[in-house]
Amino acid sequence: MIRKVSLFGPDGHYHGSLHEQGQLTVYDPNGNQLQGMIDNNGNINLQGDDGIYHGKLSGNKISIYSPNGDNITGTIS
Repeated sequence: MIRKVSLFGPDGHYHGSLHEQGQLTVYDPNGNQLQGMIDNNGNINLQGDDGIYHGKLSGNKISIYSPNGDNITGTIS
């Protein structure tokens, strides 16, 4: 089952999908792809062109920090 991811940061709307194995793909407002995983403890690591994004999944809420410290938050549905 693929779940939709919707996030908002200071630069706009991020969207993507979470796959069954914990694989997470997110596109930033400019269309750049961030690719990574959510582990069994809810830790998120994404690789983007501008560096590593890290964060946490809690229930259906996501909080991610960009390499420059911007907080990007949203939900998985």
